[in-house]
Amino acid sequence: MSGICSLGTRDKKLTLEATYLSVASRVRFLSRVPSEQMPDIYRLNDIFVMSSAHEGMSNAMLEAMACGLPIVSSSCEGTEELIADNGVIVPQANPELFAQAIKKLADSPEVYLAMSRKASEHAKKFSWHDTAGQYYNLYGSIAKAAKER
Repeated sequence: MSGICSLGTRDKKLTLEATYLSVASRVRFLSRVPSEQMPDIYRLNDIFVMSSAHEGMSNAMLEAMACGLPIVSSSCEGTEELIADNGVIVPQANPELFAQAIKKLADSPEVYLAMSRKASEHAKKFSWHDTAGQYYNLYGSIAKAAKER
C-alpha cells in the first residue's frame, strides 16, 4: 500500500513523525492538488482513511468512493450516510481500531474487492444528476403540500 497525506498547518510535525516511525518512504506528503488530478491521486491508493472528528458530507470521501476505494473513517456526522457495506466506521480517537480495520482490508482480498465495488456503486447515488432529481422531488412535494393547505 502507498500512503498519501494532504497537509495542513502541521506538515513539518507529520513529516518528522513519518521519519521517526520509519514510514517516510511509503508516505507522500502533498499540499494542494488540482482537482482534475485527484482521481489519479486516489487510484494510487488502496484505502481511503479519514480520522476527522468533525465532517459533514465529505466530498473527498465521495471522490475516493467513486474511484473504488473502500473507506475507513472515524464516526462523525455524515459518515453513516456514506458508509455501509463499502467501508468501516470506527470510534473516534481509537488508533488500534483504525489499524485493525485497515489490516482486515489488506489481509482479506475478497472483503476488499466487495467493499471496493460497493464504494463505486454507492458513490453513484450522489451524482449531480441524482442529487438534482432528489431536490426536484423534494421541492415538488413541498409545493404540493403548500397547495393542499
